[in-house]
Amino acid sequence: MATQILTVDRKTAPRPAQHASSPRAWRTVAWFGAAIAVIGLAEAAVYLYPWGFGSREWEFGVSAQLLGSLPLPTIGLAAMLAAAHALGSRRGLLGMAILLGMLGLVALALLVLFWLVVPLAMQTPAAGQAVIRQTIMRATIAGVGFGLLYVGAAITSLMRVTRSQS
Repeated sequence: MATQILTVDRKTAPRPAQHASSPRAWRTVAWFGAAIAVIGLAEAAVYLYPWGFGSREWEFGVSAQLLGSLPLPTIGLAAMLAAAHALGSRRGLLGMAILLGMLGLVALALLVLFWLVVPLAMQTPAAGQAVIRQTIMRATIAGVGFGLLYVGAAITSLMRVTRSQS
């Protein structure tokens, strides 16, 4: 019986997929996450136009919309943070800690602004009360949840940075 030998032409052979732990794969995750975060933050910024700060109705609506728009940028930021952790990038972790800390404070400040105008919203006629109450619940959950999540992630990242210095 004859033995067959198979050869592979390296120029035409398919390249194997990158290993999940490769730095190149994590850099791709970071760039993709950054793009998602920028898109999400740009969509959130659209809620600020036209500017109406000082109008209680505008402040109620915009703060609720901004808090409700946090999931998309959070997904992007989580990808960036995961990549910084996986790559062991001190600069990336420090940058994410600062960014997440600031966003956490902004989310909590938005929640305070929101709750300052809730009494006005509660004066809505009975027909609109169900929607107002639902908006209050959703904005409160998002504000507390994302605010604490961002601050917690910032603290965790700073702890990792300080541990890597030792």
